[in-house]
Amino acid sequence: MEYKRVKLTKVGLTGRIPDGLHPNGIEVGYIKEGYMVEPPKVGEMFLLYPYNKVAFGNTPIFHTSLVTEVISATEFRTLNSLYKIEVIWKD
Repeated sequence: MEYKRVKLTKVGLTGRIPDGLHPNGIEVGYIKEGYMVEPPKVGEMFLLYPYNKVAFGNTPIFHTSLVTEVISATEFRTLNSLYKIEVIWKD
């Protein structure tokens, strides 16, 4: 299992919700850092974890809505948003 420390940035909206009305207040420009275990997969939530190991308490610190499209290795679209992944460090 390879963990990658990433910076996840919301770079756009999908058109499902108007700007400024995201149900969790996650607007364009939002940035979250954490560890990615798996790349985004269509039909699943993308998850970020606080630690780079399997451990008790290593539950996700952030998740997206369901991924609807994987554009590239660094960009994906969800029900609500368009995200960009930047790898900061990997095991």
